[in-house]
Amino acid sequence: MNPYQTWLIHWFCQRNPALQQRDAAALLELDYFQNNLLDSMGIIELIAEMEGHFDVQFTDEHFNHTAFYSMNGLADLIQTLQGEGA
Repeated sequence: MNPYQTWLIHWFCQRNPALQQRDAAALLELDYFQNNLLDSMGIIELIAEMEGHFDVQFTDEHFNHTAFYSMNGLADLIQTLQGEGA
């Protein structure tokens, strides 16, 4: 597991302790919108915390990308954005 995935799993498990009982690999692929793990305020908090923690900036294009709907997808987006900023 990479640092982005670890951070995301920790973030989601802090907000929903029941997720701690699930397999990490399954969590990484889980569509958190379809599984109602975030409400509208939760997604705003997640975006703000990811942008602050990883020093990245998401755009509307990222929000509409299918990768944005899973932790693995988010981890990949963050890694790509950090690479672009390097």
